[in-house]
Amino acid sequence: MKYRRVNVKNISKSTIIAVLCLVAVTGLFTRLLKIRAAGVIGCVMFLAALLPFILKYLDKAKCEKRRFGDTCLYIEQLLYAFQNREKLIDALEETWSVLPDKSRIKELISDATDHILYDYRDEAVIENGLKLIEKEYDSARVRSAHRFITSMEQLGGNPASGVAILQKDRAVWQKQTAAFQEKCKSWLRNTVIAMLVTLVMCSFTPAVISLNIPDMSIWNSPVYQVSSAVIIIAFIALYTVLLKKTSVSWIGDKKSLGYEEALRLHKRVTGEKHDLGRKVALRRLKKEIIKSFSDWFIAVSIELQSNNVRVAIQNSYDKAPDTIKPALADLIDDLSIAPEEAWPYKKFLNEYEIPEVSAAMGMLFAISNGNGHDSNVQLEEILNRNTEITATSEELYNEDRLGGLYGLFLLPALIGAGKMLTDMTLILFYFLGMSF
Repeated sequence: MKYRRVNVKNISKSTIIAVLCLVAVTGLFTRLLKIRAAGVIGCVMFLAALLPFILKYLDKAKCEKRRFGDTCLYIEQLLYAFQNREKLIDALEETWSVLPDKSRIKELISDATDHILYDYRDEAVIENGLKLIEKEYDSARVRSAHRFITSMEQLGGNPASGVAILQKDRAVWQKQTAAFQEKCKSWLRNTVIAMLVTLVMCSFTPAVISLNIPDMSIWNSPVYQVSSAVIIIAFIALYTVLLKKTSVSWIGDKKSLGYEEALRLHKRVTGEKHDLGRKVALRRLKKEIIKSFSDWFIAVSIELQSNNVRVAIQNSYDKAPDTIKPALADLIDDLSIAPEEAWPYKKFLNEYEIPEVSAAMGMLFAISNGNGHDSNVQLEEILNRNTEITATSEELYNEDRLGGLYGLFLLPALIGAGKMLTDMTLILFYFLGMSF
């Protein structure tokens, strides 16, 4: 989604307060650190240069959080409405009626409904109508819900089982993402507090010197003036980077390896040569498989509602993430040779030793052998397995995204240590009768 230029008239009160606080803090610490006019002008100019970006990221963060909420509500309401109405148009209209009036997705539902009802020239009118929503709300879960509803609309059948699977997946995703949002908010707040504490500690030096040794005045040194201006400029830049990192899309698809790269790594892992290169390839691909396996398993689970296991796996290939496809192609070939045996299921991704994958494939084999008990028990098994896999996948994906924030949290202390070391050096030079 492309973001508009920030319109001053549309800036919220909270954004205005945040910017005013930033300006006030900058002004306060330029005074406490005894920065002179040239340094103050430099800090103000740097803040003015970054202010459009700060406003953009604050606006984007609110927009993305709202888009995430709208997406979750849309998927939830659309699936329940389709289960009750069993007609796409009726489900879209019911979903439209419960969404917030000013939400963008509500406008897109109207556009999609009009396209489906009145564009007689379009041979794929349903798919293209739903793509109007997918274009701006580009989420794997939105596309999965649309594919499922489109399939049920064309083939018929009871949608209850498929709806239950998709709703469970949506609920786990929503919970994990909401928890990750809180973590990002917490790290942003903690890092800002760390920057403020660092600036307060750095302000002690000129304050203590002014009270006890008035003649020292190390702030007259060009080195002190430059280092003081640099720490404020560095923290303004760090705050901007933090806003950028926490104003991400919450509904976007997970970035993964392309098919060619995944195929190369998979061949390296499954090859006969066991060396350091294989270990590196295995470690890299294993992490990507854990993050993307849930997307494939959801597709298989939906297919299982109308097909046997072997056909469900075959039909899931086109919807599978690129990281899974090389191993999935091997599985499909193995099942064509031994459709009723267990070894193809055990062999699938066994080199990566992922417990969730092994458990999921064991369940699929049990279902293929008719050991999944009745349909209600089978559905419950699928729901439970999907919950575990999705939770693991989202947790690992979010940990990767959060990793950069851990490093940023340490920067204020490192920058502050450098500043205080500079000040202590200037004090030492003063006592040694040296100027710097």
